[in-house]
Amino acid sequence: FTNNGTFIAEPGSTVRFQGTVNQSINGNLIGTNGFANLVILKATVTVTLNSNIDVSQNFSTQSATSIFNINGKTMKIGGDFTNNSGNTTFTGIANSNVEFDGTINQFFTNVNGVAGISLNRVKMNKPSGKLYLIGANSKLTIDSVLTLAQGIIVTRNVAALEVYVRNNATSAVIG
Repeated sequence: FTNNGTFIAEPGSTVRFQGTVNQSINGNLIGTNGFANLVILKATVTVTLNSNIDVSQNFSTQSATSIFNINGKTMKIGGDFTNNSGNTTFTGIANSNVEFDGTINQFFTNVNGVAGISLNRVKMNKPSGKLYLIGANSKLTIDSVLTLAQGIIVTRNVAALEVYVRNNATSAVIG
């Protein structure tokens, strides 16, 4: 999928990558050219991100074979983040950024995998609403930097839910 012009994804619309061949996402897909909802539903092959993207609503990998490779790029999410199976279905995290920037409550869910999911750099940039970690497997591990620009992360009352920053430098948590 390549956008070299104008891409208009109306609110509520969904772009779904499915099938049995590898696919890639390229071109100008930020701001008004971003996705509303982005769904990955693949059979043991990968969707690779080759450009930064904005997802104004929800992002999901829908099965244990739906692999999304963020490929060191930046993804902004305004809605829910649902990943099926930890870093088995969300790969290529080195040098990547995931920013939560919605104005409503957002839900972060990792459906399977006790270890949760690791992301490289995470930015909380929510002018309103909170980011809720939900589901017993939704531990959020951050390998590099957590930036708390604005907003609140809520882990609820499940003991396994936590935000863990692996980098022990004082500059690893900003804000």
